[in-house]
Amino acid sequence: MKRIPFNALVVLACLAGSDPRIFAQTSTPATQAPSASQPGETSQTGQPRQKPSSKPADAALTPDDPEEQIPVVRLEFKPAGVVPGVSGTSAFVNPVVCSADGVPYVSFMDAKSISIDSVTSLDPKGGHVFSTQQIQGLYGISSILGVSVTDSMVGLRITATKDPTKSPQTIGTGQGAPPMNGYSGKRRFFLAEFDLSGNFIKAVELPEELYIWRLAALPDDSLLALGYDLINARPHLMILDSGGERKRDLQIPAMMDENTVFSEASSGDWKKRNQALGALNSWQFAWARQKVLLFQAHSSAPILEVGAGGAVREVTIEHPKGYGIDSVLPSNDRWLIRFRKDGLSEMGAIDSDPKTKNYVLYEVDSTDGSLKRRIEMADGMFYSSSCEKDGTVTAFTIDQGKVNLFSADLGR
Repeated sequence: MKRIPFNALVVLACLAGSDPRIFAQTSTPATQAPSASQPGETSQTGQPRQKPSSKPADAALTPDDPEEQIPVVRLEFKPAGVVPGVSGTSAFVNPVVCSADGVPYVSFMDAKSISIDSVTSLDPKGGHVFSTQQIQGLYGISSILGVSVTDSMVGLRITATKDPTKSPQTIGTGQGAPPMNGYSGKRRFFLAEFDLSGNFIKAVELPEELYIWRLAALPDDSLLALGYDLINARPHLMILDSGGERKRDLQIPAMMDENTVFSEASSGDWKKRNQALGALNSWQFAWARQKVLLFQAHSSAPILEVGAGGAVREVTIEHPKGYGIDSVLPSNDRWLIRFRKDGLSEMGAIDSDPKTKNYVLYEVDSTDGSLKRRIEMADGMFYSSSCEKDGTVTAFTIDQGKVNLFSADLGR
Protein backbone atom coordinates (compact mmCIF):
# COMPACT_ATOMS: atom_id res chain seq x y z
CA MET A 1 0.00 0.00 0.00
CA LYS A 2 1.35 3.42 -0.90
CA ARG A 3 0.58 6.98 -0.03
CA ILE A 4 -0.38 8.63 -3.31
CA PRO A 5 1.08 11.99 -4.34
CA PHE A 6 -1.80 14.14 -5.52
CA ASN A 7 -1.36 17.86 -6.09
CA ALA A 8 -5.07 18.53 -5.76
CA LEU A 9 -4.89 17.39 -2.14
CA VAL A 10 -3.19 20.68 -1.32
CA VAL A 11 -6.35 22.45 -2.44
CA LEU A 12 -8.50 19.96 -0.58
CA ALA A 13 -6.50 20.45 2.61
CA CYS A 14 -7.00 24.20 2.49
CA LEU A 15 -10.72 23.82 1.89
CA ALA A 16 -11.28 21.04 4.34
CA GLY A 17 -9.30 22.16 7.32
CA SER A 18 -8.06 18.61 7.47
CA ASP A 19 -5.08 16.47 6.67
CA PRO A 20 -6.44 14.24 3.90
CA ARG A 21 -4.19 11.34 3.09
CA ILE A 22 -5.34 9.19 0.24
CA PHE A 23 -4.21 5.58 0.13
CA ALA A 24 -4.35 3.11 -2.71
CA GLN A 25 -5.06 -0.41 -1.59
CA THR A 26 -3.96 -3.68 -3.09
CA SER A 27 -6.97 -5.95 -3.00
CA THR A 28 -6.84 -9.31 -1.24
CA PRO A 29 -9.22 -12.06 -2.36
CA ALA A 30 -12.05 -12.58 0.10
CA THR A 31 -11.39 -16.31 0.13
CA GLN A 32 -7.87 -15.97 1.48
CA ALA A 33 -6.38 -14.42 4.57
CA PRO A 34 -3.55 -12.00 3.81
CA SER A 35 -1.05 -14.30 5.53
CA ALA A 36 -0.08 -17.91 5.03
CA SER A 37 -0.05 -18.52 8.77
CA GLN A 38 -2.95 -20.14 10.57
CA PRO A 39 -5.99 -17.83 10.78
CA GLY A 40 -6.48 -16.04 14.05
CA GLU A 41 -3.05 -16.86 15.48
CA THR A 42 -0.93 -14.33 17.28
CA SER A 43 2.72 -15.01 18.04
CA GLN A 44 4.72 -13.07 20.61
CA THR A 45 8.47 -12.71 20.87
CA GLY A 46 10.77 -10.79 23.16
CA GLN A 47 10.70 -10.30 26.90
CA PRO A 48 8.77 -7.77 28.97
CA ARG A 49 10.78 -4.78 30.01
CA GLN A 50 10.55 -2.28 32.82
CA LYS A 51 8.60 0.85 31.95
CA PRO A 52 10.66 4.04 31.82
CA SER A 53 9.81 6.56 34.50
CA SER A 54 11.22 9.66 32.83
CA LYS A 55 12.69 8.40 29.57
CA PRO A 56 13.11 11.02 26.80
CA ALA A 57 10.73 10.63 23.89
CA ASP A 58 13.56 9.67 21.49
CA ALA A 59 15.46 7.32 23.81
CA ALA A 60 13.85 4.08 22.65
CA LEU A 61 15.67 1.73 20.32
CA THR A 62 14.66 1.58 16.69
CA PRO A 63 12.35 -1.22 15.46
CA ASP A 64 15.32 -2.59 13.50
CA ASP A 65 17.55 -2.92 16.56
CA PRO A 66 17.84 -6.58 17.65
CA GLU A 67 18.24 -5.41 21.25
CA GLU A 68 14.85 -3.76 21.35
CA GLN A 69 13.25 -5.60 24.24
CA ILE A 70 9.69 -4.59 23.51
CA PRO A 71 7.39 -7.59 22.98
CA VAL A 72 6.20 -8.11 19.41
CA VAL A 73 2.81 -9.46 18.38
CA ARG A 74 2.02 -10.41 14.78
CA LEU A 75 -1.56 -10.09 13.63
CA GLU A 76 -2.82 -12.93 11.46
CA PHE A 77 -5.99 -11.80 9.71
CA LYS A 78 -8.77 -14.15 8.69
CA PRO A 79 -11.75 -13.41 6.41
CA ALA A 80 -14.82 -11.99 8.17
CA GLY A 81 -17.20 -11.74 5.23
CA VAL A 82 -18.31 -9.24 2.61
CA VAL A 83 -20.12 -6.05 3.67
CA PRO A 84 -23.61 -6.30 2.12
CA GLY A 85 -25.30 -3.37 0.47
CA VAL A 86 -22.31 -1.14 -0.25
CA SER A 87 -19.30 -0.89 -2.57
CA GLY A 88 -15.91 0.74 -2.27
CA THR A 89 -12.88 1.93 -4.20
CA SER A 90 -9.20 1.21 -3.64
CA ALA A 91 -8.52 4.85 -2.70
CA PHE A 92 -9.80 6.15 0.63
CA VAL A 93 -9.11 8.85 3.18
CA ASN A 94 -7.01 7.89 6.17
CA PRO A 95 -7.40 7.90 9.14
CA VAL A 96 -10.66 5.98 9.15
CA VAL A 97 -13.30 6.85 11.77
CA CYS A 98 -14.80 4.09 13.91
CA SER A 99 -17.89 3.67 16.03
CA ALA A 100 -17.77 2.45 19.63
CA ASP A 101 -18.79 -1.03 18.48
CA GLY A 102 -15.84 -1.27 16.09
CA VAL A 103 -17.52 -0.46 12.75
CA PRO A 104 -15.29 1.46 10.30
CA TYR A 105 -16.67 4.54 8.55
CA VAL A 106 -14.70 5.10 5.34
CA SER A 107 -14.57 8.01 2.89
CA PHE A 108 -13.92 6.31 -0.45
CA MET A 109 -12.53 8.41 -3.29
CA ASP A 110 -13.89 8.46 -6.82
CA ALA A 111 -11.03 8.37 -9.33
CA LYS A 112 -12.83 11.01 -11.41
CA SER A 113 -13.18 13.56 -8.61
CA ILE A 114 -11.28 14.91 -5.62
CA SER A 115 -14.53 15.78 -3.86
CA ILE A 116 -15.58 13.59 -0.92
CA ASP A 117 -19.36 13.50 -0.97
CA SER A 118 -20.18 10.44 1.12
CA VAL A 119 -19.05 8.20 3.96
CA THR A 120 -19.71 4.45 4.04
CA SER A 121 -20.21 2.33 7.15
CA LEU A 122 -18.64 -1.13 6.87
CA ASP A 123 -21.08 -2.88 9.17
CA PRO A 124 -20.88 -6.68 8.65
CA LYS A 125 -24.67 -6.80 9.12
CA GLY A 126 -25.17 -4.33 6.26
CA GLY A 127 -23.41 -1.13 5.27
CA HIS A 128 -24.95 2.30 4.82
CA VAL A 129 -23.99 5.42 2.86
CA PHE A 130 -24.15 8.91 4.38
CA SER A 131 -24.21 11.40 1.51
CA THR A 132 -24.18 15.19 1.29
CA GLN A 133 -26.84 14.82 -1.42
CA GLN A 134 -29.34 13.91 1.32
CA ILE A 135 -28.81 17.17 3.24
CA GLN A 136 -31.83 19.47 3.12
CA GLY A 137 -32.08 23.23 3.65
CA LEU A 138 -28.45 23.99 2.79
CA TYR A 139 -26.94 25.11 -0.52
CA GLY A 140 -23.50 25.03 -2.11
CA ILE A 141 -22.49 22.16 0.15
CA SER A 142 -18.75 21.55 0.30
CA SER A 143 -16.85 18.32 0.25
CA ILE A 144 -16.98 16.41 3.56
CA LEU A 145 -14.39 17.94 5.87
CA GLY A 146 -14.65 15.48 8.75
CA VAL A 147 -16.75 12.69 10.25
CA SER A 148 -18.03 12.18 13.81
CA VAL A 149 -19.75 9.01 15.01
CA THR A 150 -21.69 8.26 18.20
CA ASP A 151 -23.87 5.30 19.19
CA SER A 152 -26.89 7.00 17.58
CA MET A 153 -25.60 9.59 15.09
CA VAL A 154 -23.19 10.10 12.21
CA GLY A 155 -22.11 13.71 11.68
CA LEU A 156 -20.54 15.22 8.56
CA ARG A 157 -18.65 18.50 8.98
CA ILE A 158 -19.26 20.72 5.96
CA THR A 159 -19.49 24.32 4.85
CA ALA A 160 -22.60 25.65 3.14
CA THR A 161 -25.02 28.55 3.01
CA LYS A 162 -28.68 28.75 4.04
CA ASP A 163 -29.35 31.27 1.27
CA PRO A 164 -30.63 29.74 -2.00
CA THR A 165 -29.78 32.89 -3.98
CA LYS A 166 -27.49 32.41 -6.97
CA SER A 167 -25.35 34.97 -8.81
CA PRO A 168 -22.57 34.86 -11.44
CA GLN A 169 -19.32 33.54 -9.98
CA THR A 170 -15.88 33.75 -11.62
CA ILE A 171 -13.79 31.98 -8.98
CA GLY A 172 -12.64 28.60 -10.24
CA THR A 173 -13.92 29.04 -13.80
CA GLY A 174 -10.47 29.66 -15.23
CA GLN A 175 -8.94 32.65 -16.96
CA GLY A 176 -11.17 33.97 -19.74
CA ALA A 177 -13.99 31.56 -18.93
CA PRO A 178 -17.50 32.97 -18.58
CA PRO A 179 -18.97 33.34 -15.08
CA MET A 180 -21.08 30.50 -13.71
CA ASN A 181 -24.07 30.85 -11.46
CA GLY A 182 -23.26 29.87 -7.90
CA TYR A 183 -24.70 30.28 -4.42
CA SER A 184 -23.67 33.69 -3.14
CA GLY A 185 -24.94 33.60 0.44
CA LYS A 186 -22.70 33.75 3.50
CA ARG A 187 -21.02 30.43 4.14
CA ARG A 188 -20.41 28.87 7.54
CA PHE A 189 -19.61 25.54 9.13
CA PHE A 190 -22.30 22.96 9.89
CA LEU A 191 -22.49 19.49 11.36
CA ALA A 192 -24.97 17.54 9.24
CA GLU A 193 -26.42 14.77 11.41
CA PHE A 194 -27.72 11.40 10.16
CA ASP A 195 -29.16 8.39 11.93
CA LEU A 196 -27.20 5.14 11.70
CA SER A 197 -29.24 4.02 8.67
CA GLY A 198 -28.11 7.01 6.62
CA ASN A 199 -31.21 9.19 6.95
CA PHE A 200 -30.59 12.93 7.27
CA ILE A 201 -31.86 14.40 10.57
CA LYS A 202 -30.72 18.02 10.84
CA ALA A 203 -27.88 20.49 10.32
CA VAL A 204 -26.30 22.04 13.41
CA GLU A 205 -24.73 25.49 13.02
CA LEU A 206 -21.22 25.72 14.43
CA PRO A 207 -19.65 28.86 15.98
CA GLU A 208 -19.60 31.54 13.30
CA GLU A 209 -16.60 33.43 14.66
CA LEU A 210 -14.18 30.55 14.12
CA TYR A 211 -12.85 28.41 11.29
CA ILE A 212 -13.75 24.94 12.58
CA TRP A 213 -10.73 22.78 11.86
CA ARG A 214 -11.62 19.58 13.72
CA LEU A 215 -14.76 18.24 15.33
CA ALA A 216 -15.43 15.09 17.36
CA ALA A 217 -18.28 13.77 19.50
CA LEU A 218 -17.68 13.13 23.22
CA PRO A 219 -19.44 10.38 25.22
CA ASP A 220 -21.84 12.86 26.89
CA ASP A 221 -23.18 14.05 23.48
CA SER A 222 -21.19 17.29 23.64
CA LEU A 223 -18.76 18.16 20.86
CA LEU A 224 -15.03 18.82 20.98
CA ALA A 225 -14.01 21.43 18.41
CA LEU A 226 -10.68 22.81 17.28
CA GLY A 227 -11.22 26.25 15.76
CA TYR A 228 -9.04 29.02 14.43
CA ASP A 229 -9.77 32.68 15.13
CA LEU A 230 -8.94 34.44 11.86
CA ILE A 231 -9.08 37.90 13.49
CA ASN A 232 -6.85 37.24 16.51
CA ALA A 233 -4.81 34.49 14.78
CA ARG A 234 -5.20 31.99 17.60
CA PRO A 235 -6.31 28.34 17.75
CA HIS A 236 -9.01 27.42 20.26
CA LEU A 237 -9.97 24.03 21.69
CA MET A 238 -13.61 24.18 22.77
CA ILE A 239 -16.49 22.23 24.20
CA LEU A 240 -19.74 22.76 22.28
CA ASP A 241 -23.13 21.53 23.35
CA SER A 242 -25.17 19.26 21.09
CA GLY A 243 -26.72 22.35 19.47
CA GLY A 244 -23.31 23.74 18.48
CA GLU A 245 -23.17 26.48 21.12
CA ARG A 246 -19.72 27.28 22.51
CA LYS A 247 -19.63 26.41 26.23
CA ARG A 248 -16.00 26.72 27.32
CA ASP A 249 -12.44 26.62 26.09
CA LEU A 250 -9.82 24.04 27.06
CA GLN A 251 -6.11 24.63 27.42
CA ILE A 252 -4.01 23.47 24.46
CA PRO A 253 -0.66 21.81 25.31
CA ALA A 254 2.01 24.52 25.42
CA MET A 255 4.29 22.79 22.88
CA MET A 256 1.50 23.09 20.33
CA ASP A 257 0.01 26.44 21.28
CA GLU A 258 3.31 28.35 21.45
CA ASN A 259 4.18 27.82 17.79
CA THR A 260 5.61 31.12 16.47
CA VAL A 261 3.53 30.90 13.28
CA PHE A 262 0.46 31.84 15.32
CA SER A 263 1.97 35.00 16.83
CA GLU A 264 3.40 36.03 13.45
CA ALA A 265 -0.01 35.61 11.82
CA SER A 266 -1.45 38.27 14.14
CA SER A 267 0.18 40.91 11.90
CA GLY A 268 -2.68 40.40 9.45
CA ASP A 269 -0.43 39.35 6.58
CA TRP A 270 -2.45 36.81 4.56
CA LYS A 271 0.61 34.68 3.75
CA LYS A 272 1.46 34.33 7.44
CA ARG A 273 -2.19 33.62 8.21
CA ASN A 274 -2.18 30.79 5.68
CA GLN A 275 1.03 29.45 7.23
CA ALA A 276 -0.73 29.38 10.59
CA LEU A 277 -3.68 27.55 9.08
CA GLY A 278 -1.26 25.11 7.43
CA ALA A 279 0.38 24.43 10.80
CA LEU A 280 -2.95 23.16 12.08
CA ASN A 281 -2.96 20.42 9.44
CA SER A 282 -0.81 18.31 11.74
CA TRP A 283 -3.20 18.75 14.70
CA GLN A 284 -5.35 15.64 14.70
CA PHE A 285 -8.28 14.17 16.63
CA ALA A 286 -8.52 10.43 17.27
CA TRP A 287 -10.92 8.25 19.23
CA ALA A 288 -9.51 5.93 21.92
CA ARG A 289 -10.71 4.54 25.25
CA GLN A 290 -14.09 6.29 24.97
CA LYS A 291 -12.32 9.64 24.76
CA VAL A 292 -10.90 11.96 22.09
CA LEU A 293 -7.15 12.44 21.68
CA LEU A 294 -5.63 15.66 20.36
CA PHE A 295 -2.11 15.20 19.05
CA GLN A 296 0.34 16.87 16.69
CA ALA A 297 1.70 14.54 14.04
CA HIS A 298 5.46 14.43 13.43
CA SER A 299 6.29 16.17 16.70
CA SER A 300 7.23 15.39 20.29
CA ALA A 301 4.28 17.34 21.73
CA PRO A 302 2.28 15.43 24.36
CA ILE A 303 -1.09 13.87 23.61
CA LEU A 304 -4.08 15.58 25.19
CA GLU A 305 -6.85 13.18 26.20
CA VAL A 306 -10.31 14.79 26.47
CA GLY A 307 -13.20 12.99 28.11
CA ALA A 308 -16.84 13.68 28.95
CA GLY A 309 -17.41 17.12 30.42
CA GLY A 310 -14.07 18.33 29.06
CA ALA A 311 -11.89 16.45 31.56
CA VAL A 312 -8.32 16.61 30.19
CA ARG A 313 -5.04 14.81 30.75
CA GLU A 314 -1.64 15.33 29.06
CA VAL A 315 0.60 12.32 28.37
CA THR A 316 4.12 12.47 26.93
CA ILE A 317 4.65 9.64 24.46
CA GLU A 318 7.78 7.53 24.16
CA HIS A 319 8.82 7.27 20.49
CA PRO A 320 10.85 4.59 18.74
CA LYS A 321 14.14 6.30 17.92
CA GLY A 322 13.99 8.01 14.53
CA TYR A 323 10.18 8.01 14.38
CA GLY A 324 7.39 10.52 15.03
CA ILE A 325 3.67 10.04 15.66
CA ASP A 326 1.75 9.62 12.40
CA SER A 327 -1.79 8.65 13.42
CA VAL A 328 -3.85 6.68 15.91
CA LEU A 329 -5.75 3.45 15.23
CA PRO A 330 -9.22 3.94 16.80
CA SER A 331 -9.74 1.67 19.78
CA ASN A 332 -12.28 1.29 22.57
CA ASP A 333 -9.87 0.13 25.28
CA ARG A 334 -6.23 1.06 24.50
CA TRP A 335 -3.85 3.38 22.65
CA LEU A 336 -2.60 2.06 19.31
CA ILE A 337 -0.25 4.57 17.69
CA ARG A 338 1.26 4.53 14.23
CA PHE A 339 4.73 6.04 13.96
CA ARG A 340 6.35 7.36 10.78
CA LYS A 341 10.08 7.27 10.04
CA ASP A 342 11.70 10.70 10.26
CA GLY A 343 12.98 12.35 7.10
CA LEU A 344 10.61 10.72 4.59
CA SER A 345 9.62 12.87 1.65
CA GLU A 346 6.26 14.61 1.76
CA MET A 347 6.02 14.66 -2.03
CA GLY A 348 6.40 11.09 -3.28
CA ALA A 349 4.65 7.79 -2.63
CA ILE A 350 5.73 6.10 0.61
CA ASP A 351 5.10 2.40 1.00
CA SER A 352 4.03 0.74 4.23
CA ASP A 353 5.71 -2.56 3.43
CA PRO A 354 6.69 -4.25 6.73
CA LYS A 355 10.22 -4.75 5.41
CA THR A 356 10.90 -1.02 4.95
CA LYS A 357 9.45 -0.07 8.36
CA ASN A 358 8.57 3.39 7.06
CA TYR A 359 5.54 3.06 9.32
CA VAL A 360 5.33 1.01 12.51
CA LEU A 361 2.48 0.35 14.93
CA TYR A 362 2.86 0.17 18.71
CA GLU A 363 0.54 -0.28 21.63
CA VAL A 364 1.30 2.54 24.05
CA ASP A 365 0.58 2.56 27.77
CA SER A 366 -2.13 5.20 28.19
CA THR A 367 -1.09 5.91 31.79
CA ASP A 368 2.55 6.91 31.22
CA GLY A 369 3.06 6.94 27.42
CA SER A 370 5.61 4.11 27.34
CA LEU A 371 5.81 1.63 24.48
CA LYS A 372 4.19 -1.66 25.51
CA ARG A 373 4.58 -3.79 22.38
CA ARG A 374 5.13 -3.55 18.64
CA ILE A 375 2.40 -4.87 16.35
CA GLU A 376 3.30 -6.42 13.01
CA MET A 377 0.99 -7.54 10.22
CA ALA A 378 0.99 -8.72 6.63
CA ASP A 379 1.89 -6.39 3.77
CA GLY A 380 -1.11 -4.45 2.49
CA MET A 381 -2.98 -4.50 5.80
CA PHE A 382 -1.22 -1.69 7.68
CA TYR A 383 -3.49 1.19 6.71
CA SER A 384 -6.54 -0.92 5.95
CA SER A 385 -6.49 -1.98 9.61
CA SER A 386 -9.13 0.44 10.78
CA CYS A 387 -10.57 -0.31 14.22
CA GLU A 388 -9.87 -2.24 17.41
CA LYS A 389 -12.54 -3.39 19.85
CA ASP A 390 -11.99 -5.66 22.86
CA GLY A 391 -8.85 -7.20 21.38
CA THR A 392 -10.14 -7.68 17.81
CA VAL A 393 -8.67 -5.62 14.98
CA THR A 394 -10.84 -5.08 11.90
CA ALA A 395 -9.37 -4.50 8.44
CA PHE A 396 -10.85 -4.29 4.97
CA THR A 397 -9.84 -4.77 1.35
CA ILE A 398 -11.58 -3.94 -1.92
CA ASP A 399 -12.01 -6.57 -4.63
CA GLN A 400 -13.76 -5.29 -7.76
CA GLY A 401 -15.94 -2.99 -5.69
CA LYS A 402 -16.77 -5.55 -3.01
CA VAL A 403 -15.74 -4.62 0.52
CA ASN A 404 -14.15 -7.60 2.26
CA LEU A 405 -13.71 -7.56 6.03
CA PHE A 406 -10.90 -9.29 7.94
CA SER A 407 -10.31 -9.67 11.65
CA ALA A 408 -7.33 -10.56 13.82
CA ASP A 409 -6.93 -11.28 17.52
CA LEU A 410 -4.67 -8.73 19.22
CA GLY A 411 -5.27 -10.13 22.69
CA ARG A 412 -5.11 -8.17 25.92
